[in-house]
Parts: sequence; structure tokens; C-alpha cells
Amino acid sequence: MPNPQPPPSPPDAQSGPEPLLKDLVHQFTTHLKLSAGKSVSAANTAQSYANAMVVFKKFIKRSYSRKRNVKAPYPVGILADDVLLAYYDWLSKTPPDRVKNRTRALSESPAGDDRQPGRPDFSPPPPPPPARYAHSTIQHYLAAAKRFLTWAVAQGYLETFDLGKSKVKLNDGRAGGGKAYPHRKIDPNLAAIVLYYDNLPVPDEKSVEQAARQSNLAAYHARRRQIAVLRNRAIVHVLFDTGLRVSELTGLTRDEIDRALKTTPLPEDVAVEVIGKGERLRTVWITRDSLERIRAYLAKRNEPSNILFLGKKKGTPITRQMVWKIVKDGAKAAGVGDFTGPHAFRHWLARQLFDDEEDPVPIEDVQALLGHASPTTTRTIYAPNTSKARLHKTLKKARKRPEDTLK
Repeated sequence: MPNPQPPPSPPDAQSGPEPLLKDLVHQFTTHLKLSAGKSVSAANTAQSYANAMVVFKKFIKRSYSRKRNVKAPYPVGILADDVLLAYYDWLSKTPPDRVKNRTRALSESPAGDDRQPGRPDFSPPPPPPPARYAHSTIQHYLAAAKRFLTWAVAQGYLETFDLGKSKVKLNDGRAGGGKAYPHRKIDPNLAAIVLYYDNLPVPDEKSVEQAARQSNLAAYHARRRQIAVLRNRAIVHVLFDTGLRVSELTGLTRDEIDRALKTTPLPEDVAVEVIGKGERLRTVWITRDSLERIRAYLAKRNEPSNILFLGKKKGTPITRQMVWKIVKDGAKAAGVGDFTGPHAFRHWLARQLFDDEEDPVPIEDVQALLGHASPTTTRTIYAPNTSKARLHKTLKKARKRPEDTLK
């Protein structure tokens, strides 16, 4: 059995062969995963960056290596100051692989040129123009590439690479052509998703007993259906209350919530601490409505795990993909359109706080509630256009006449 090759070491001055790019990417992604430790948020970020680096390697193979006239295996020296801008251009013009495969299959379908005049035309329609990577996806892939380059420079692998110059070229190249943050339109009927799950029938104990008379398998599925409906109902309520990120929701535990559930009557809300991006700790408040749904779910779960929302595998939290499916299924059933992923609840909460004409919440407080590192992020994403009516009201309240200021 061949011994695995050790990861590349930082090159000494002119000693040894130049490390290969694929080995460096592997070492980088391994570093991210080891650095994540037990943090669910950091582990999810590490995995998403690892996935993004797969696309970066495709870019090097399919485009950048040809431009630089370098053949595989590619050394790290292939990376020049224009790599980020070239990557951005490639992502902006190249459809994802799954789209290319579907388009190719349509284009290779028989065209039906031998059909007879006057006969119905059953030939397939021309293939649609290929889709492009979404703006948010491009931003994520660029962020992963920047972090990789930053790490490689810090480790001494890219001694001649000017990261600052590469970022300047990227910004200059995108000037005028880049998109601002895509402010998603949130369906005003987003709450219909919550009401859909509230009204979804839950198999009662009588239904479970009837299923048990048929077979153990039928009873098992009836019980799982009962627990799943109660869990999904609690999840959408918590999302609606708190605006949590999906990774934060899947990382919730029962500790602080269990203490609230033992109180009679239930408190109006309970403060729960969550760890978000950048390992930043913040507090969110879960309302009594959500606590009632959580209590109903835990009562039927019969699982001692400290994880609040369990997934399919015993003792593991619900996956991010499953949370997305819960929200998307509810949106489809309730007729909610536009942007309806779990993050839509986060946008919804922020807009409610900002759009209160009578008593708007200060941007710093919204920043703390959402867990942003900077209020600039909060304003850019959720408050790009301040309400004119609110500005006018604030100005009228603060404005004074010249003679009043001298009193």
C-alpha cells in the first residue's frame, strides 16, 4: 500500500521543487477544517470554502492555465496579480457545469429537419441561454479565493505574489460593471409559511395506534410523521421570531430553552445566546408562541439529546439542506413567491425593525440583533434606502428656529 504524500512545506530560498497548486489547496482546506474545532458555524464555513475551491481549481485548469500557457500539474507560481480579476470574469461568463450539461443535451436532440410540410412540428424548442452563477455565488467564490491567497502568502508559498495589487485590479476591473448587493424582494405574505405549518394536521396518538395494528413499519412512519410536523412547525416559528442564520438554528441546544419550558406559565419570551459568524456571541429572543411549539415537539420526541432540532440520523442536528427544504415546501404550499429561503426570515425581521415609522430601531441595535461585525454591513444589506418620510419626521423633530437656539 503506497504511503500518502506529505503536504508541501513552505519553500526555502531556491531549495526544492515548487509546490503544486492542488497540494496547496488541499493543505488550505485541511487547515480550515482543523481550525473549525467543534464550532458548527466554522465547520460549515470550512466546508463551503472547500466546495468553492473545487470551482477555483476548475478555473485554473480550464481558463487561467491556458492564458498563462502552463501545463498540468500546475505550480503555485502560476498565480499572478491578475488571478482574482480573471476568476471574476470567468465566473461571470461561465455557466455552472450542471447547466452546461443540460444545455448540451438539448442542443444535441434531433432537430426534425426531415419533417414533411404541413405536419405538426414536434421538435424540441431551441435550448435556452445558459444560466450564469448568481451574484451571491460569485461573491462567495471570490471570498474563498481571497482567503486562500491570504493564507498562502502568510505561509510563505507566494513570496512574489502581491495580494494587495491583485485586489486592486479586481476592484478596478469591476468598477462600473459590478453589481451592488442584490436586495431581494421579500414576499409580504412570508408569514403564510408559518401559518401553513400551524394548520398542517399532526397525526394524533389514535392514528399512531391504528397504524400499529397494521404493522410495526406503519407505526414507525406515523410516529416519524408526527414528530416531523411538530419539529418543522417549531423551526419556522423560531426563524420568524429571531432571524437566525441556518447554521445558528441547527446549532441550538436545549439548555436555556429547557429552563424556560419548566416555567408555568411560559414566559413572554426567553433570551438565548447563539454563536454566529466569526465566533461572535449574541442574544436572540424566542417568543412564547415558539416555546409552545418547541414544547409540543420535545414532548413527542422522546430523545434525550441536548440538540434542539434533530435530523434523520439519531443524535445529529438537522441539516442545513433539510431546513431549506422545510421552508421551500411551506412556501410552495402557501403560495409564497420571490425569495423564500430560510434567510428570507432574516430579511423580513430586519425590514420590520427598520420600517417602523413611529419608532425605528437604531441601526446599531439591528446590527447587534443580527450579529453583523459592522453596522456598514447592516445598512448595505437591509437599509440601503432610508425612508424619506422617516427622515422628514426626524428632521422636523430635531430642527430648531435660530432664535430658539440662543435661548
